Amino acid sequence: MLSSEFIRGNTDNVFAALVPGNITACKAFDEVVRTIIAHPDKYGHASHYIYTENMAGVPSSENTVIEDNDDDEDDEDIPDPSPGGADQAPMWVGGFKLELETPPSDKAGWVVGSGYQQRGAGGELDMIITPPTKEWLDKKVLGRHARLTFHPDSWTLLLEAFHNTTVSGKLPKANFSRGFARVIQHGDTVEFGACSYSVEFRDLAYSATFEDNLRTFMIDHLGHKQNLHKSLTTPSANASKHVVDDYTFSIGSFAAGSYGVVAAGFAGDGSCVAVKSFRHTSKAKIDHHTMITRKLGEHYGFYKPLAEGSVTSLIRIQSFDYPTISVLVRDWLQGLNHMHLENFMMHRDINPNNLGIVKVQPPHGILLDLDSATEETTSYDSCVGTLRYMAPEIIALRTYEKETPEDERDYIASTKPYDSAVDMWSLGLSIWALMSRRPLGRWDEFDLIGAKRTVKGAQKWEKDCVTLQRYKTWHPQVEARLKNETDPLGQHMWALCANLTAWITDERMSAAEALEYLDEGWE
Repeated sequence: MLSSEFIRGNTDNVFAALVPGNITACKAFDEVVRTIIAHPDKYGHASHYIYTENMAGVPSSENTVIEDNDDDEDDEDIPDPSPGGADQAPMWVGGFKLELETPPSDKAGWVVGSGYQQRGAGGELDMIITPPTKEWLDKKVLGRHARLTFHPDSWTLLLEAFHNTTVSGKLPKANFSRGFARVIQHGDTVEFGACSYSVEFRDLAYSATFEDNLRTFMIDHLGHKQNLHKSLTTPSANASKHVVDDYTFSIGSFAAGSYGVVAAGFAGDGSCVAVKSFRHTSKAKIDHHTMITRKLGEHYGFYKPLAEGSVTSLIRIQSFDYPTISVLVRDWLQGLNHMHLENFMMHRDINPNNLGIVKVQPPHGILLDLDSATEETTSYDSCVGTLRYMAPEIIALRTYEKETPEDERDYIASTKPYDSAVDMWSLGLSIWALMSRRPLGRWDEFDLIGAKRTVKGAQKWEKDCVTLQRYKTWHPQVEARLKNETDPLGQHMWALCANLTAWITDERMSAAEALEYLDEGWE
């Protein structure tokens, strides 16, 4: 028989543990420890995932035995954990441990279950929480009951159920079974059948090196190569997080919109979300934002998926090939088409900051920041959006409000309302920024050399807006890139950029037409 040191082990590398939380789980744990000690060859794998903190003492009589109901030929007698009665017997105390240095047998994660099934399709059972004896069959802990793993995007610790499981704690209580998963956090209670366990994250999970070690583990053992979002911490760092309904998010923000700031978080299933916090704005604006997001199918204040970054942030650190660009543009166009044709809305603030990139490989793009969106199909509002990316027809409304004589302007004033074509213009400029790997600068950079402005009372904002003269200087650069591009898909993308930035509104493709055009580029 092995000594207690065999099962006690070293817990320095433990980042999380399941600790028995009711008498049923404690009794089961005691019997499992005794079973592993008595049968080290048979249960050697499971011994790597169990630890004992102390031992009150082994019963003096080891002559009384219980039957191991497994049919293996190497069965031996197991010491009876309670020769003097359950109330008098000393018990092993400890729990089941998670270590990155001790990967699971199943590549998908650590499998939890009954000692009746040591092996399954994915490998050996890692955490045997009930012993292989008849009296435990009615405790409703089944062979492969659940699995502990990490979510590939948020890196949160997940409990995937194969059979009925309950999780309660920071998030609303959840009862679930096969096919469902739930984030588990420090202090949560997990129930497998009649056995209850407390989830404990250890100090190691809060250390500076844990995230690096977890990244290596995710790649080497789970096959996940997605980096953790820059604003998400490691799965266990909950001290600086808020919990609202089914969502957990960090206090700090990583982006700002017109109405507030955006933080990173995750839902109860582990999927990443962006969380908008409204600040210093009116109830009317919040109600408007709520109406827009609900109509588009978003949960109020919480948005999926969470973008890894935006065009602005990512073009500074990496380049994008044309196949990647075309997929991203397709995603953004699908978003605009959903707004324009299916919901009769305009975004009105398309720019590189609001074109989100969930992943670069495989490419996945989303539209961000709906604060300026409107249900109107036409509008006269010239005070929304990002000035450098505003379409000429919006600038025309702005300039008409000035009292500057028309012959002193180098752009056209207008009283006509604009429509969804303004989003296509802004997308075209943003595509230019993505393919040029630099955001659009101030529009007055395209003023003719030596040209002297004659507009009386010119305002600072005018330096950042497009004019016909500036457009005539800038747009030939797009046409030159199209002419000199040798890659067929590249030519297609530059032609799309040139079309979307057509000065005349009616010459620009709609989102639906642009999607069809992209399809032609892949043929």
